[in-house]
This record gives sequence, structure tokens and C-alpha cells, in this order.
Amino acid sequence: MKIIHKETGKILWEGNSLQGGRFIEVDLSGADLSGDDLRWTDFSWANLQKADISEADLRGIKAVRADLRGANFDDADISGANFQEANFSGITLFRGDFFRADLRRANFQKVDFQYTDISEADLRGADFSGAYLRAVDFIRAGLQEVNFTGARFQRVNFRRADLWGATFKNARLWTNLQKANFIEANLTGVNFTGADLRWADFSEAKLKGADFSGADLRRANFSEADLEGVNFSGADLGGAKGIEK
Repeated sequence: MKIIHKETGKILWEGNSLQGGRFIEVDLSGADLSGDDLRWTDFSWANLQKADISEADLRGIKAVRADLRGANFDDADISGANFQEANFSGITLFRGDFFRADLRRANFQKVDFQYTDISEADLRGADFSGAYLRAVDFIRAGLQEVNFTGARFQRVNFRRADLWGATFKNARLWTNLQKANFIEANLTGVNFTGADLRWADFSEAKLKGADFSGADLRRANFSEADLEGVNFSGADLGGAKGIEK
């Protein structure tokens, strides 16, 4: 088994098997790992910049603090993996699967994620500032204190997610005829200052102490939501449901 540099053809590693291997602090930048079985492999602190990991099986891998900038994860199965404090900044991902992955304090700044499942993942303290997220599922995900400042969302599902203390400052969470789903989500103390939340569905959500000051909430749905202590100062509530005006 060999790991080859995708562009130069240089052999970066040679051994018996990749599955369950230990590549701690190894430089695998530009490596071609596409379609490989990498289950239970340890890439902690490894350099995987611009590596091709598309269609690979990454279930159960450990990549704590790995540098993944520019890597290709398209169609990879990353469910149950440990990416604590890993750096994904700027990557583009199509049809990724982070189901139940450990992504605590990971760096997702300016990523482009489309049709990706991040349901039931642990993302506490992660940074998605400036990210573009389209058709992404965060169902039942742990998103406490996640930074979504300036992020753009299309058809994103936060159903039953825990977003306690998260910030969506200046985020855009809308598309034509599509809405962000915050049904039954825990949004206690979340900062939505200046966010574009047209058509968002907050029905039955926990919004105690949330800040919507200056937000665009036209046609948003707050039916049966907990609105204790919510700040709507300067918000546009035209056509919003479930709010006493």
C-alpha cells in the first residue's frame, strides 16, 4: 500500500495497510487518499492540506488538530470521526457525511458545504464565520456557542439542535420560498443581531434571552415559541406569526 502525491506522483508513505494506521504529525499534504479505507486511522496533528480524500471511508478516524485546508472530502463518509480543533477553513464539500462526528472547536471559517449531513454531531465552540451552507442538516446537533457570524444559509435544517449561546450576527438565513428550520431548537441567548431571517421557522423553539435587534424577520414563524426576554428592537416583523405586536 502506498500513499502517492496526487500531482507529482511522489511516494509519501509505503506500508502494509492504511486502515487503523498511525500518521500522527505526518506530512501528507497533496496525498491521494481517494476511495481508500481509512477507518480508525489516526491523523492527529497531520498535515493534509490539499489532500484528495473523496469517496474515502473515514468512519471512526481521529484527526485532532489536523490541517485539512484545501482538502477534498466530496462523498466521503466521516461519520463518527474525531476532528476536534481541526482546521477545515476554506474547503468546499459536496455530499459530506459528518453524522455524530466530534467537531468541537473545529475551524470551518469560509467553508462551502452543500448537501451535507452534520446531524447529531458535537460542534461546541466551532467557528463557521463567513461560511456558505446549502442544504445542510444540523438535526439534533450540539451547536452550543458556535460562531455563525456573517454566514450564509440556504435550506439549512436546525430541527431540535442545541444552539445555546451561538451567534448569527449579520448572518443570512433565507432563500426564495425556502426557510431555515429552527423547530424545537434550543436558541437560548443566541445573537441574531442584524441577521436576515425571512421565512425562518422558530415554532416551539426555546428563545429565552435571544437578541433579534435589527434583524429581518418578515414572515418568520414564532408559533408556541418561548419568547421570554427576547429583544426585537429595530427588527422588521412584517407578516411574522406568533408575536404579539
